Amino acid sequence: MKNLQKGLIWAACSFVILAHFYRLSTYLINFPNWGDDFMYFRYVVDLPLLSWTDIWHRSFEFHGNIHRIPLSRIISAAYFYVGHEFNFKTLTILANGFMVILIYPLYQFIKKSQLGYWQLIPIIGLLFAPNGNLDNYALIGVLTHTASMAFLLVVCYWISQAQTRNLGIWISLAYPLVITDGLTFLLLVLLLLIYQKDSKFWIYGIFTGIIFTLYFQGYQSAHASGISFNQLFFILQGAIIFIGGAVRHHYWTSLLFGSLMLIQTLILLYKYHVSKDGHYLFISLAAFQIMAVGALITIGRGDADAGDIGVLFAERFLIYGTVFIVLIYLGLLQLGQQYFSKQTAYLAVPALLWIVVSWNAAIPKLENLHQRLIVDASNALVFNLNTMYEFKDREVNSLKHAGAYQFPNNLLKIQSTDKLSENVVLTAMPNFEKGIKEFEVNGEGTLLVTQNNKAFCFLHINSLSHSVKMKEDLPINIEKSSFSLIR
Repeated sequence: MKNLQKGLIWAACSFVILAHFYRLSTYLINFPNWGDDFMYFRYVVDLPLLSWTDIWHRSFEFHGNIHRIPLSRIISAAYFYVGHEFNFKTLTILANGFMVILIYPLYQFIKKSQLGYWQLIPIIGLLFAPNGNLDNYALIGVLTHTASMAFLLVVCYWISQAQTRNLGIWISLAYPLVITDGLTFLLLVLLLLIYQKDSKFWIYGIFTGIIFTLYFQGYQSAHASGISFNQLFFILQGAIIFIGGAVRHHYWTSLLFGSLMLIQTLILLYKYHVSKDGHYLFISLAAFQIMAVGALITIGRGDADAGDIGVLFAERFLIYGTVFIVLIYLGLLQLGQQYFSKQTAYLAVPALLWIVVSWNAAIPKLENLHQRLIVDASNALVFNLNTMYEFKDREVNSLKHAGAYQFPNNLLKIQSTDKLSENVVLTAMPNFEKGIKEFEVNGEGTLLVTQNNKAFCFLHINSLSHSVKMKEDLPINIEKSSFSLIR
């Protein structure tokens, strides 16, 4: 009977996981989700032309003057040299294997805490909740953010267990190879060693200092040095809103839920202080690291003077909130088991409701993403441009002439004038994104822009906002152009 129950549990979990990969396969196409994804393509195409010294520099150079991400670059190179072709869709799906790695520490946690194997169903459901996984549809997102979360949870679990504690401590030093987030984790581990009065703290501290020094070689900060009290408060507020944004992308709602999540994390940290139970350490250490990531994003991308923290709600950071939701659920299981009842089935009800809501919220976004990718690929193939991000001759030549990429089939084509609908009117909207213009459109599908009686580009109509967006430097004269609905 127990074997049958376990089989049913793993069958249900497998269904959730396979559904995630099915959605990836359905909604992605072989084209970058965003301009950052081109970095990997340019990297692998350039490698044969570089010396070993140049390969080293290209692998470890800063991306966007923020991150060193050598692990993700190395993974993309390994993929390219095995397949001899660069397929953005295939590599993104393969890189989602990091989501599967995340299951390992969660399974071990459930197993050691004796919460019941059936709890794996809501836990894996929360982890793979569709709306919380939109970051995993971008190549840079899954190779950096999701890889970071996989590294974090595995290492936190190892550190929390006596048998693997030393392994986790020393492996954590490699975290900055994944993403900049790893630097804050080194500080958290150092503080933990000092708290635990571990004699190795000074050795770990020396390695941490060396890593920080090497990491910031050649770094040029765009921010003034020094932090005022107002800026410190802004950063703390950003860390709280970052985790609360996992519930809803709204300032006051995220601040409320983020504060409740922080309180629970502090309770779990106190429980670890009293009991030295590794389960509490696992949850609280990982949770504080994610909050530290929110603080870093606030420092790097927020505007303290204007009080603008909208970047914390970007889809590119959703996986952090998803993992935090899972940690909150694990914490509730631990506290509920201790203070209320050994039977924690009641906690699965809101978790399952969350999964259903997430599914309903994600599908329209994924359908919109799929259509936007088709328009982006069509613009690249037909017009040698992109309407939202930088797309220059280097990208055009790499895609069309490097011999390493093939455009998807069934892209948009320029239609004859007799097949076009009547002109569609664009109404200017307030600009909420820096460098982006937005226009309201009465219609659905794709617009063909014509200038001087010549087709210029395609514009994707966002099916959620019923608008089109374009970068400000896109040379379109709205008054003198015509916009026809083609699809």
